[in-house]
Amino acid sequence: MSRFLKYINYLIALLLLGLLIGTYWFVYRALPQTSGEVPVEVSGKVSVTRDARGIPYIRAANEDDLFFAQGYVTAQDRLFQLEVTRRRASGELAELVGGRGLESDIESRRMRMRRIAELHAGRLNPQDRPALAAYARGVNYFIETHLDTLPVEFRALGVRPAPWTIRDSVLVALEMFRNMTQGWQQELARYDMVLAGADPAKVAQLFPVRTGLEPAMGSNAWVVSGQHTVSGKPLLASDPHLRLTMPNVWHEISLEAPGIKVAGVALPGLPGVGIGHNERIAWGITNLGFDVQDLYVYPAAAPFPAQEREIIRIRGGGHLNLNIPLTPRGPVFQVEGRRAYALRWIAAELPRFSYPIVQLNKASNWQQFREALRQLPGPGFNFVYADVDGNIGYQVAGQFPVRGWGDGTVPKPAQEAPQDDWKALIPFDDLPSVYNPQSGRLVTANQNPFPANYRYPVNGGFASHFRAAQIEARLRSREKWDVASFGKLQTDIYSAFDHHLARELARAAAGHNDHPEMAEAVRLLKAWNGQMEANRPEPLIVELAFTHFRKALAQAVAPGKADRYTGHMTIGAVDRVLDRRGAGLLKNYDQALVDALKAALQEGEKRYRGGLSKWRYGLYNFVPMRHPGAADVPLVGGFFKIDAEMPGAIATINQNINGVGPSMRMVADVSDWDRSTLVLPLGQSALLLSSHFKDQWAAYSGGSSYPLPFTQAPNGDTLILTPVQR
Repeated sequence: MSRFLKYINYLIALLLLGLLIGTYWFVYRALPQTSGEVPVEVSGKVSVTRDARGIPYIRAANEDDLFFAQGYVTAQDRLFQLEVTRRRASGELAELVGGRGLESDIESRRMRMRRIAELHAGRLNPQDRPALAAYARGVNYFIETHLDTLPVEFRALGVRPAPWTIRDSVLVALEMFRNMTQGWQQELARYDMVLAGADPAKVAQLFPVRTGLEPAMGSNAWVVSGQHTVSGKPLLASDPHLRLTMPNVWHEISLEAPGIKVAGVALPGLPGVGIGHNERIAWGITNLGFDVQDLYVYPAAAPFPAQEREIIRIRGGGHLNLNIPLTPRGPVFQVEGRRAYALRWIAAELPRFSYPIVQLNKASNWQQFREALRQLPGPGFNFVYADVDGNIGYQVAGQFPVRGWGDGTVPKPAQEAPQDDWKALIPFDDLPSVYNPQSGRLVTANQNPFPANYRYPVNGGFASHFRAAQIEARLRSREKWDVASFGKLQTDIYSAFDHHLARELARAAAGHNDHPEMAEAVRLLKAWNGQMEANRPEPLIVELAFTHFRKALAQAVAPGKADRYTGHMTIGAVDRVLDRRGAGLLKNYDQALVDALKAALQEGEKRYRGGLSKWRYGLYNFVPMRHPGAADVPLVGGFFKIDAEMPGAIATINQNINGVGPSMRMVADVSDWDRSTLVLPLGQSALLLSSHFKDQWAAYSGGSSYPLPFTQAPNGDTLILTPVQR
């Protein structure tokens, strides 16, 4: 071997050694300690046992130590996620990631998220403060004792996390509140169409109120009584649908101390368990979608009574000065031409902020469960309930304004709206509630739960009926259910809407030759079974055709404004229009369907090629999950990203569309808690070299799940948190 080759080999060896040392120093050392003893600021010993998937089971002698340990353990797994979440909510993301975070920061500042959180933290319900304070101490003790082994993201960006505060936990809650309440977007879209000269009556058909056809992303939760189960005790399922992110939205955990024993998932940044079960009850959640935001229209040149100045710092140097005019109804949120829109949001007007999750975690019956929910500030949620005594229930919870003027569907001219147009809040005892229905079944899939003769005005982004109807139909199709069959139901991918549209397209296009592959498309759609499978062409044809039909419908109603009427979120209204036809929105519905199918085939030909038989719906419907930064690293970046072709659609129980899907799946078995199951989309840890970074993806994407042990901690590594010796 020549000297030159030896030199090259030595150089390669040195580079590899340097890479290994660097990887160890910057990445591997950040992995959490999971065994041995660690002195921390607790009053007594706390045990943290992790199972084969890294799920922590925490046992403490009192609640203060328990929630301290939860904060500590969450920081072990998700410290950078905590940092990003609070920065996104407070409008300080650009300071971390540069210009990419600027748009998000501007919205957060205009919504006054940080100022609202500071106000609520100061007015916090006294009984809720101890858990939030203990959690913050746990996060901060981890930060203080691990400054030299922070996750690699902090090192790469050259930043250190600031101490965690109660305000930061309130910000995390507000961020979820904001994500679940975006009614202003639909108000503005509808108003813009009317301002452009569209007939208000026709626009109303595209944005129907209170019918259960309104646009909404969604979640599923259902419960059946013992009369419908193999065990004779209730079963409960919950799979909230959120944007699929890396890391997961949820952090799985089990908590135990005198007076509390609970398991399920927590939102990183908040103590307790958000969805799960304790020794006596189980609960699941879906978003309600009640409209708790209103826009008010002011002249853009109006002299506003006050302004707030915000300075957004941008990584790499520079800053943005933001002046936010304030009105009696809220901040000016958006300016378009000569109109300024002020945003009124219920989260900014709560007289006191409560965090009743710990109280909920300790509830042992329906009455205590409802008393905890009575304190929930929002967002509005549907809760399903089951207990060991065989009872099941459903309860709406949150704070909802009673509108005395206007219906909340379009922005209100500020000069015409009375100051007290939000007259009051709907009393908790008047919210929809069901206990032990005769049918033994309760289903919530974001559909409208308010009766037609409800005593208060109702408007909101309630989901179309398709998912709820499919769940109901499936539940009635089987005499007895168990955990396995419940889990399989969560992965159902039949879409009644897409199946209906496929038949309408095939009928209208029969005999047409507007495209060389029209006849083949008609044949496929006629024979299709409505299953939104990732490897089939029919779902792709239908979804593309729907997009073009929806645009044609909106263009006919409001020329030039079709882009304001957004895609798959409109299926309920489009389905209704198709059924009624004579509403005068289109001159020729069959021709519009033929044109939509032709446009779909032309679009698909350009994007997917290879003929219809080679088209796959998964090429259109895929999940793009990326770790910020690591996904772009050469050679290893592929491990930190997922581009998965997914089945399902907006109207399927297994709702997967545009990167939104089940953020976890849980089935709770009241007859034997240890038979309950839960799966996350990726894994428990956000740390790059952790074996639990995405170890649940195969099970999640394949439709299976994992046991959720409860009666005793599983075998695994145990870390003992011991009191610091002073």
